[in-house]
Amino acid sequence: MNTLEEPGEELKTFRPCDDPYCYAILSAEAEGGLTTVSRGCHSRKLVMHHMFFAEDQKFHNNSRWKETEVLAKQPTCADLLWDEPADNSTTSMCLDYSYTQDAEDEDEPTMFKGRLCCCKGGHRCNEEFMWSDPAITMDELTKKLTRRDSGVSSESPRFTKITVAIIFFIVHYFN
Repeated sequence: MNTLEEPGEELKTFRPCDDPYCYAILSAEAEGGLTTVSRGCHSRKLVMHHMFFAEDQKFHNNSRWKETEVLAKQPTCADLLWDEPADNSTTSMCLDYSYTQDAEDEDEPTMFKGRLCCCKGGHRCNEEFMWSDPAITMDELTKKLTRRDSGVSSESPRFTKITVAIIFFIVHYFN
């Protein structure tokens, strides 16, 4: 699903995703308030962000990249979904974060809470994400990715080779 839901405005619908990863970003003022939800195709949205940013750098006339800056600063959906189990052939996970945004009519920036939810698999898998869904923090994701990068996942080839070697040693040693 590829939509934008803003408080007090009509739902905007775009082309459906043809991307393996779909996302939903939920954001609201940290102190409470209405939630804005953006849903779409992860890689398509990042490509558009970088195109708009490059145009703005060159011609100084395209600020649309600012709409997707929060998404571009987050980890990728591939990172977020790494090593997550599938449920009915769909893998999903959410990441909680916070950020500040300058308000046009205020002196102080406004603090927001955000949630990036990613999914891979089922059609329209990003349609139902909510604040109540399970999520991890940036610290938890960093630990998870450190595990991945050091090759300690239960699905990594290194882990499998070590396990096979230990089993082989035990079988031959005790026979």
